[in-house]
Amino acid sequence: MTERLIIWNGYNMRSDLKKQIIEDLEHLPLDMQKKVSDFAHALVLAREKGTPGNELVRFSGTIGRVDSRKMREAVSNECERIDRNEW
Repeated sequence: MTERLIIWNGYNMRSDLKKQIIEDLEHLPLDMQKKVSDFAHALVLAREKGTPGNELVRFSGTIGRVDSRKMREAVSNECERIDRNEW
């Protein structure tokens, strides 16, 4: 079988893969179709978040030792505590 690529939202998608996903969805109840949709959407959002590491390399070494130490101390002192009465 010859695979055909489809451009969808700027991404390539094999036509046979898309067809299989749609066929599988048709056999699921509505609540499970919604779960598949939510999962696919979460994957899209996860892919769109953040900056690729190769774009951040240029910032390597730009924070001085003193500032770096202060940030580590702030995280250690303020972020690693549990307030058992918070809830």
